[in-house]
Amino acid sequence: MHQPPSKKPIAFDFVVVGAGGGPDETNLSAYLVKPHSTSWEDGVVALEAGSGQGTLAQLLRSNPNIFSKPEDKNLAPGKRYTASEIYSFVKCFLITHAHLDHINSLIISAGSFKGSRKRIYALNTVLKDMELVFADRIWPNLASWKEEDDDYKLLYSNLETDGRYKRVFPDISVQSMPLNHGCNALGHYSSTAFFVRHDPTLQEFILFGDVEPDSLVRTPRTIDVWRAAAPKVPSKLSTIFIECSWPSGRKDELLFGHLTPEHLVDELTTLATEVVKYRQNNSHTDGRRRPRKRQRKNSLTTADLANALDGLRVYVIHCKDDFDSTSSLPIREVIVQQVCKLVEDKNLGAQILAAEQGMHIVQYEINLSSPEDARTSICHCRNCRKFTGSPFGTTTKVPPGSLHFKDESTLKTHVSDNGGAMLTRQFCGECGSGIVEWGESAGETSQRREWLPEVPETPCTNAKVTEVPIAASQTDTVATDSKETLGEPSGKDKEILEDPVPLRPLTSLNWPYVPEESAYPDPLKRDDPKMLQTHQYEAIGMKVLADNPKLPEFLTEIDKLRGQDREQALQRALGVTPADITGRVDGVQVGEDVLALRALAEAVEAAVRGDNKSTLGLDWGE
Repeated sequence: MHQPPSKKPIAFDFVVVGAGGGPDETNLSAYLVKPHSTSWEDGVVALEAGSGQGTLAQLLRSNPNIFSKPEDKNLAPGKRYTASEIYSFVKCFLITHAHLDHINSLIISAGSFKGSRKRIYALNTVLKDMELVFADRIWPNLASWKEEDDDYKLLYSNLETDGRYKRVFPDISVQSMPLNHGCNALGHYSSTAFFVRHDPTLQEFILFGDVEPDSLVRTPRTIDVWRAAAPKVPSKLSTIFIECSWPSGRKDELLFGHLTPEHLVDELTTLATEVVKYRQNNSHTDGRRRPRKRQRKNSLTTADLANALDGLRVYVIHCKDDFDSTSSLPIREVIVQQVCKLVEDKNLGAQILAAEQGMHIVQYEINLSSPEDARTSICHCRNCRKFTGSPFGTTTKVPPGSLHFKDESTLKTHVSDNGGAMLTRQFCGECGSGIVEWGESAGETSQRREWLPEVPETPCTNAKVTEVPIAASQTDTVATDSKETLGEPSGKDKEILEDPVPLRPLTSLNWPYVPEESAYPDPLKRDDPKMLQTHQYEAIGMKVLADNPKLPEFLTEIDKLRGQDREQALQRALGVTPADITGRVDGVQVGEDVLALRALAEAVEAAVRGDNKSTLGLDWGE
């Protein structure tokens, strides 16, 4: 009998307040985490404190729903938190080291936090460094070791590196391990890696402080972290947040205790080695431990490590801004692409992503008991690599544009009922990479059921491609990347003709610009852009691409961006602003690729609106 997907308990909610490594002071290391089963009012653990209330206030102005999610029954309808309220819920701070980009907001806000007294958990050396700041010279003495002191004073609480977990909050315990973070005139400087555990489910993630490569130090420490992690990957430990401050090409003597993509992948290779060694040494036959010969340190080959980190998701953090860069990509995207390439070359199996400000990451597992739980469709796969099974996902919106549903195509979609609303999860059918997941309100679900008439959890087996237009959601929703177990697709012997892979339709890049409804003076006479059909896009694209053969490469670079970064890049290239689609940047010399993109956009706009913008409908010629 067909069984619906089984869901395992959700462990954590994790919000990224800041993930950069400077010098942008509005995006410094700062993360907020809580057990998923509790409300934010019940308490929050702050991991690092580089950015704080000011940065969070800015994020909430652009997205007031960061701290809500579709199934959050603890949040009253219409409830919105302020940054001050969120930080009043914080019960403790976990600090990896006392460099200012990790404690800046904690210092500035000390003495003005609302709510109960807040502890600072850190290694003793870190707390001693912070005492130098809270010493009535650099900053007033607003922290102490005494439990009986006033509530406005932060309370120092020492963490040990004894291999034990210390409970820092109800249902959350932490194990601390020391790291190397360069050296200075006083000697070697230490940082910390935190294993953060959800006690009821024993699910964990690792948050690294700043760390230098083991290959460059006399006494390696990161190897100890990997050895502690190896037995848990990926069943109990499926997510790692680790720094990669510099892009490829930086000299070792200029790292200052940080990682480059090459060094990060070396570290992940070490983790993969430890994972494989643990699995080999703990394999069983007939219920008994199988004896193995002691292996040499370097006896494992590249083939042995293949996909050893399947199920592991690695978030890259602490990328240092380069304000002089001429790249159109944010530095975090540059670094992540470099890391991805190196990981793929070694076939380690880990999925690499950039942690971005405003992300609301949820630990969530869905296990599919049958391949019939999945329906299939066509969609872009940004990464096109094997699905990792990580239980962490990211905040996103329902993708705009069109979805094409057919049998055995390149996207699998699982739709389940979530208390009357549909919860949708998509992942690449070619490589299994997670695409997006979203939750919807009952109203949105009702609308989507008109778009997707199939009954939820009933597979779509019609091999005929059906175009289903899907409008972009205006409500931010929480993506919850899932752990999937899938069977082999049916019809293996069936010849599948590959569909052409056109460039992403400009409708998915918010072009042409459509004003808000309130901007129309008369709804009956408004200039109403219409969606073009696929053959119309192809006709326009073929003409423009024939005249501009380098345009695909330029569009590919823009397509690697996400969210506002993509929109801003398009606006710069096209010379337009959201308020005026016909505006141009005068006096600026532009390249051939930009001119080609403008030609493509103007051709689409002409087709959508017609040369006479006062007319309605399409003005389409053969």
